[in-house]
Amino acid sequence: MGMQLDTIWMRYQATIRKYCALRLQPSLTDADADFIAELLERAQSEPTLCLLLDEADHILAHQKDLVDERAIQAQQAKLREAIEREWFDQILQDVAVRSQQCHLAHPLVDEVQEYLRQKGVYNGEIDGIAGHLTIEAARRLQQKGQVDADRREIIERLVSC
Repeated sequence: MGMQLDTIWMRYQATIRKYCALRLQPSLTDADADFIAELLERAQSEPTLCLLLDEADHILAHQKDLVDERAIQAQQAKLREAIEREWFDQILQDVAVRSQQCHLAHPLVDEVQEYLRQKGVYNGEIDGIAGHLTIEAARRLQQKGQVDADRREIIERLVSC
């Protein structure tokens, strides 16, 4: 892997250095502007070049204090929440389907149900079947924002059974 990265860097090193130098200039000659335009067009069909240019722009933006870290952190937090909600809903649906397909009680579902009961959102039986009550309780807990970080491990272990 290290050798592969070295090869990639060697292939693009001069281009990325020139790009960075030009991006730091207050103005560009027509030739330099053409170089950047051609490079950006080339990056459309070369994912590695596109990634390297994006990273170069990110580094340069930090150097020029053009990045509002609080805004980025807020965006990242919103993105994590959205991903977490989608992930959690998908896991709950998968658990429900698997539980209903095999109709088997399982101790990991018992753990989830007990966890939900401790959080005050589940009043059903601790029966090891991830049915409608279990899923709705988990959703309520998620909506309240009271899900502990360790719940992911329990759900993943349950799904992997």
